[in-house]
Amino acid sequence: MKKIPLLFMLIFLLCKEAKQNVDQDIPPTVKNPMIEKICVIAKDGLSIYSKPSSNSEVITSVSKLTKLDVIEYSDYETIGKDSGKWAKISFHNKVGFLFDQQTIWDCSLYNEELIEPDKINDRSIVGFWGEENYSPYYIHFMKDHTFDGNIWNGCDEDGCISYNVDGDWKIVNDVIYMRSVYKSDNQSRFYIYVVREKKLTSTDLDYSFLQNYGNESVSGIKKIKK
Repeated sequence: MKKIPLLFMLIFLLCKEAKQNVDQDIPPTVKNPMIEKICVIAKDGLSIYSKPSSNSEVITSVSKLTKLDVIEYSDYETIGKDSGKWAKISFHNKVGFLFDQQTIWDCSLYNEELIEPDKINDRSIVGFWGEENYSPYYIHFMKDHTFDGNIWNGCDEDGCISYNVDGDWKIVNDVIYMRSVYKSDNQSRFYIYVVREKKLTSTDLDYSFLQNYGNESVSGIKKIKK
């Protein structure tokens, strides 16, 4: 009669061990952390690929003004005439890759009614921009798609004052989008510029660097020697 409980105990231990082995074979579910959102502004939308290559399988496509969650970015690269990064994105519970050249950081920045600006590329923008050569006030676009600058903010009997800016930049459809993250509130500030007649020109006071005690936009500056 004692053999039956022992048999049940043996079966129980074997089942428990088998369950542990199965559990070990199942990878834990990990939620991909989002680092930021982007907005698609390509006229015909963009394709999402299975790998960071336009030669890989197309998983799906997304339409213009679609918002996407970015998990991570690759380094900058140039494909044809376009410079950008491959973004690993999450969309409708799918994970894929898209080339981010036709995306911006926020859909609210998109303005379809911008007057046709000058044609520009990374090479034509990289460098110092200001009122005159060797000016202490400037915006400096760097090759790694970051920028810094020293913005004039006015003068009085005590002298002139200025403030520093920095962040990252990108060109989409001949429009320059810039973003700074302020440490005081960890909020992003956006700036939108175009080039007209070889001058860096503000498109909207709300998306401009401000000077003269915040009363004027920084606009109409040219490439300078520094």
